[in-house]
Amino acid sequence: MNKIIKALERRLNIKVLKEIGSGLQGVAYETDDGRVLKITNSFSEALNSKHLMKEPSQYTVEFYDVGKLINDKYYILQEKVETGIAQQLFEDLMEYAEDKFNYDFDSMLGCETKADIDLSEEHAIFFESIQMALRDLASKGIYSFDLTEGNVGRTTDGRYVVFDIETEDYEPTLEDFAYMNRNQNTDRGSSHSPEF
Repeated sequence: MNKIIKALERRLNIKVLKEIGSGLQGVAYETDDGRVLKITNSFSEALNSKHLMKEPSQYTVEFYDVGKLINDKYYILQEKVETGIAQQLFEDLMEYAEDKFNYDFDSMLGCETKADIDLSEEHAIFFESIQMALRDLASKGIYSFDLTEGNVGRTTDGRYVVFDIETEDYEPTLEDFAYMNRNQNTDRGSSHSPEF
């Protein structure tokens, strides 16, 4: 993995500072410019991130570069967000759904307005942001991703956003693979794949 990180540092003109998270699908690193570099084996997350890089959403983190590595791995360079407060708000909403909606968070998300549920102002802002994120992503053709407390955050300007947008049970097409393999321009540096 060290070789891959070094190649990505050169390609993206960044320096990886430290690992900030890991899970079943990959590892996230903090970079010297305040962004996050993710190495993932999730094709759907990389594909969705690339779509959102080209057609951004105000309800997701900003994506700066996405590409294919070797051995069915992908990299994603994205905005870094603060996760503590958003995770707590998410957990509070899950408890609320458990109490008021018989464990059905999806039913709660279907409420039309914050007046339909009894929440604090900050919880209501967060709740509406999640609702809008799901609607906006659906309008872009992204459905049924794994929404958990671990993939919500708050940007430096105070917006609540989602990240780790991995679509469950996604069956990629040949067009999807071709799309992921296309070269793209980045905001920092060349437009060719890292060399290993």
